[in-house]
Amino acid sequence: MSATTKDILTHIRATFTAPSPPQLTDLRPLIDVYISENARLEPELENGLSDLYYQDIDHSNVSHIGAFVGVLYAFRMVLSSASIISWFDSLLRRALREPKLDLETVKQAKELVLMPLYDESE
Repeated sequence: MSATTKDILTHIRATFTAPSPPQLTDLRPLIDVYISENARLEPELENGLSDLYYQDIDHSNVSHIGAFVGVLYAFRMVLSSASIISWFDSLLRRALREPKLDLETVKQAKELVLMPLYDESE
């Protein structure tokens, strides 16, 4: 099974535009396949995630913010330090300050913020 950029973005968008709160359980297998096939996040997928975040995510909905942190966290092994840093102002800072987010999501946001500090490849 191959996970194309289009497939992943379609599934992520469907997850966030569904009437029920976003659940990442259906996305994890697809993301895991992508990670096993790619050493880095393709620019097309990175741009698609950014577009999806700004166009399809309900920024007033804490479950959307938390789930999108989960999406980035799932991709953490293929995200560059520059990519993670680019998410700080728009998403990660808010996640760290949002009192309604569950502790696991806050922990994931903290780990993402710290990753560039320990990245020896860049």
